[in-house]
Amino acid sequence: MENLVLDSVYYDKWYRLANLKDSSKERMKIPLKELGNFIREFGYSGAELNFDKFYYSEEDDGYEPLDLDFVESYVEFLKDNKTEQSLRSHFSAVKSFFNFLESMEMIEENPFGRYPTSFHKQTLKNRALSPDESDSLLQAAALLDPFFLQYAVLILTCLTCGLRSRELCNLKLSQVNFDIGTIVINKGQKTFAGSVHMLPSLLKYMKAYVEHPYFLEWLGQERDKELFFMDSKPLTNQKLNGLIKKIAEKANIKRNVTSHDLRATMCYLMYLEGYPIHIIQRQMRHKKEWTTLSYLPIKNRLT
Repeated sequence: MENLVLDSVYYDKWYRLANLKDSSKERMKIPLKELGNFIREFGYSGAELNFDKFYYSEEDDGYEPLDLDFVESYVEFLKDNKTEQSLRSHFSAVKSFFNFLESMEMIEENPFGRYPTSFHKQTLKNRALSPDESDSLLQAAALLDPFFLQYAVLILTCLTCGLRSRELCNLKLSQVNFDIGTIVINKGQKTFAGSVHMLPSLLKYMKAYVEHPYFLEWLGQERDKELFFMDSKPLTNQKLNGLIKKIAEKANIKRNVTSHDLRATMCYLMYLEGYPIHIIQRQMRHKKEWTTLSYLPIKNRLT
């Protein structure tokens, strides 16, 4: 399969039935092709595209549809790689495509439909946790897993390194440089490559974590393996968000919390600590400063 979107039944029906000029459809083909490439790099592993069964959980043997987390990751990708003019045209094309699929009842959920086309003039939805909520989340993670502390190390990694969900799930032991305290990100989109710094606290707990008998048992005879796992299998996006939800409930955080929220939280906490924007931008691995600024509730600080 050359492209997940262009080779899908969705695209075939849209191209045949959408009430648009052929020239307009040809122009929209470029952003839809790029969307297909992004979906594959995002980690979609199915042979054929199914937006209603976008995430698969081996643990639950069930599927979840495309969600707002994916849309916000896609928006972040566009902001880092497009000019403002092409950014809006690309997103408008994709949103129009999904609106068509919804009108034809080809999808059950349309997260693009709930996202404003004028997003380039707005900040992303403020989804960061407050400092108190962040502390509660870490404490809850430690209480749920007091011996291994895998949950606490995972949450601390999210809150201080800001890894995207697919980066965290793909993260291997070899990507952690304990000597200089960095994590090298070399999975997923090429534009996402780079490295992030580890705080001394994370470095301390990460060292203890990889020397723990449970991790050594997981590692076995291999020299390199995924850093985080569950039920003797690497984490998936679905398992990761399910685990974060469980920890958030233990922390008595009422709203839904996802891995993308924790990435936004790292950005916000660094801002509160007084880090300059260019340092936060580097830790977030954004190409453009305004992508980082869109995460920061500068006018409406959390309390």
